[in-house]
Formats: sequence, C-alpha cells, structure tokens
Amino acid sequence: MLYIKPSYGSMGKSVYRVELKDSGDIHISLHSLAPRYICRKNENIQKKLDELLGLKKYMVQQGVHLLSQRYFDIRVLVQKGILGEWMVSAITCRVAYEHYFNTSVCGTIYDVSEILPRIFMQEETNEILQSLYEVSVEASQEAETYMGSLGELSVDFVIDEHNKLWIIELNGKPQKKYI
Repeated sequence: MLYIKPSYGSMGKSVYRVELKDSGDIHISLHSLAPRYICRKNENIQKKLDELLGLKKYMVQQGVHLLSQRYFDIRVLVQKGILGEWMVSAITCRVAYEHYFNTSVCGTIYDVSEILPRIFMQEETNEILQSLYEVSVEASQEAETYMGSLGELSVDFVIDEHNKLWIIELNGKPQKKYI
C-alpha cells in the first residue's frame, strides 16, 4: 500500500491510495477506501497512473497499516514563541468519515487528550504525548534549517498497528479551523 500525493498540495486534494490486493489486482482510491479504479493483474498500472496524475509533480509515500479501522491522524501545531523558540500550541485528532482515509476533510475533531486514553493505558498515552511534543519541535527545527525562517508548522502523525508513530507530513500553512 502506498499514497501518491501532490508535491505542493493542500487539504488532501488529489491524494491517491494505491493498494495491491491478494488477488493481484491493484485498487486506486481517491479520498474513500472504495476503489475508484481497479487494475487487474494483467493491466498496465503505469498507464492508469499517468492518466490520473498528468504532468503535476507527486511524491510517493509508504502506506502504514494503522492501529484503527477508522482512519485518524494527530495534528500537532508548532509555533515560534516571542523569543524565537519552537513550541507546541495545540494537538488534535482528526477522524475521517467512515469508509474514508482522507483526514483533511474530517468527520470529527477531538483534542488528543480525549482520544489517546480511549486507546492506550496511561503510561503509553504519556509516552506518545511526550514523543509528539519532542518530535514535532525537532521536525520544525529541521524544516527551518532547510527552508529558512518559519513561524509555524503542523506536523501530522499516524499510529500504526504496533503503536509506532509515523510522520505523514509537515504543513507550512496548516488549516487552523481543524485545530
């Protein structure tokens, strides 16, 4: 499973989920888990992707088998303080609509403190929260090293089936209505 995302996209537009099934078929989905296209094992997947993607620049991202059947991500808003130090100002969970993978157009938004305790024991919740804070600040510092002076970012995470955090993207212009 992998995701094909526009290099310069926003709000989850034109994000494709590509999954190789046990049958050998390849399902290509846009926003929802239901496939928009099915390439049989004897069809040319590259031809279909060329038709869908056109000439825009895309990146390919490894798919992660998630902890939950209901797709959600964790968005950490990181902003610079008055002294120029990066700090976490909000952490939310965006829950996708049922049968959808795209959390950019989410069904529900929760404070992370509401969601994590429903899934994990207190000690695990505390470890995940600490990691979210530390990794988000480090990612912001690293992004600024390569991109120049920044004032805010959001760092989006998912949790896999082994309770491991994965960064799925950094956003230079995060949607604040979902925070």
